[in-house]
Amino acid sequence: MTEADVLAAARRWAEAWRAAWRTHDVELLRPFYAEDVEFRSQPFREPQAPADYAAWAFQDEAEARVWFAEPRVVGTDRAAVEYWGVSIPHHGTTETAAKVVRRNGLVELRLSDPVVAAGGDRLILRAGTTVAGAIVLDPAPTRQAEPSPAVRSREPEPVDTAEVERELAAAGGRAFRSSDPRAAAALEQAGVLVRVGDGFAVERSAYERVRDRVVAELERSGTITLARARDLLGESRRNAQLLLERLDGDGVTLRVGDVRRLRRKRSATR
Repeated sequence: MTEADVLAAARRWAEAWRAAWRTHDVELLRPFYAEDVEFRSQPFREPQAPADYAAWAFQDEAEARVWFAEPRVVGTDRAAVEYWGVSIPHHGTTETAAKVVRRNGLVELRLSDPVVAAGGDRLILRAGTTVAGAIVLDPAPTRQAEPSPAVRSREPEPVDTAEVERELAAAGGRAFRSSDPRAAAALEQAGVLVRVGDGFAVERSAYERVRDRVVAELERSGTITLARARDLLGESRRNAQLLLERLDGDGVTLRVGDVRRLRRKRSATR
């Protein structure tokens, strides 16, 4: 085989894994392995057939987002492919759409479908990526102007934000992974930063510049792809995706297939 042949084969292999992982369809992998091949996913795991390993790995996964880099060919008989993945597991939870409403300094979720909840239950709010987590304080609130006693009695604990502030300063306006989610949430509430999902955050002024540049590009061309956003913002693919998903969550952009469009015209007094 030539290096070009190896590169083409590695690209086909990566595309098969990308499609299989996203759809949890192990049959897409079988044509890319010999029948008697043994696959070891971790150094101390027993060897398995690749499709058997994939079926085991996929069974507890609700959703996955994966990216494969361009293969690096080594000689004429092998190649290496770097990949990244975000796996969202099943935990026996209920999932439903919700509208987020701010009221009296608190956040209220208005669900599209009824859900049985109890005080102390945990929930995760997602808009493409994980946006926030919370604990149910009052599972049966009444329609009242003031929060219920169960909510009022939940006084927030003080949060030390110094370490995340140092991380923010060191990031120099780029997205960074915060070491303390509670501190990042407190700094977001204070208007210092914006959380963009998967534990990452960015300085608020930097996020606003990103928003303005993406909006300007959309007003000019109508659509934007992830690759174009990456080049426009000078960010890595991962960071560009997190920023775009936050714009989706903020109602600025709307994802349609592999492109994004402006969801609505922005107010001149935003």
